[in-house]
Amino acid sequence: MKSWNSILLALLAATVLSACSSDKKEPPSSVRIFKYSDLGHPSSNPTGDQNAVEVKPYQRMIILTANLQIEVANCNTTLSKIQNLASQNNGYVVRSTTTLEPEGTAAGNALLRIPSHAFDTTLSEIKSIAKTVESQTVEGNDVTAEFYDVSARLENKQKVEARFREILKSAKSVKDILDVEQALGNVREDIERLTGRKKYLADQVQYSTISVYLHEPYKGIIAQEPSFISKIENGIQKGVVGFEDVMSFLVTILIAGGPVILAAGVVAFYGLKIVKRRRNKRNMT
Repeated sequence: MKSWNSILLALLAATVLSACSSDKKEPPSSVRIFKYSDLGHPSSNPTGDQNAVEVKPYQRMIILTANLQIEVANCNTTLSKIQNLASQNNGYVVRSTTTLEPEGTAAGNALLRIPSHAFDTTLSEIKSIAKTVESQTVEGNDVTAEFYDVSARLENKQKVEARFREILKSAKSVKDILDVEQALGNVREDIERLTGRKKYLADQVQYSTISVYLHEPYKGIIAQEPSFISKIENGIQKGVVGFEDVMSFLVTILIAGGPVILAAGVVAFYGLKIVKRRRNKRNMT
């Protein structure tokens, strides 16, 4: 029983060490433009040196994404042309929609998946059928290191799985069988997860994504000439508003300057009275 436990512990330790070693691996410095069919093929040794280390030339893996906004003469016609372009370049349309914007302009969206080798060609063809290219964004996500790391992890897990299967064949007791099957199940989960991630990355690299937003020319707002009745109504309204402003100004002046005007009137009244008395006295003398 102890021997089986020792073997299991040794295999689990080997699994952990292999996973840690794969984390430290980096993709080789020799890279080329991605070509998935050639991925992982061993390179030749041109020097003929038997002691030279043979390196696999992993290609650079780039996930390409483009966003395009264009103005077109007819939305539905252009969407049909874009769908045909995708088919001609061995791609496909993921989604295609048309809408009518609030101002009455027809618009639409198209999401395309195009083989990476036809990415530039398809993008140029879409722009050629546009009336105006309003904006364009092209992004590239380099997943070379991640793909290489996932591949190395997957290879190590598959080796561990093969070891566990060999041990399972020679297991005797029920407990040993259950222990090995549990460890084997954990390894299988890791293998399935890594396999799925590897396929996803390969698919994203092989097929680029192009998102297109298109719309017809925006309709301008035409200003209508006001009618004769409307002009008269506007004139009356402006006159009433002007009269109200003048009256408001006068009332404000009267309220604010009332005390000053009253005081000035009293002073003027008594001043004139005093002047009149003095004139009367002079006349009497």
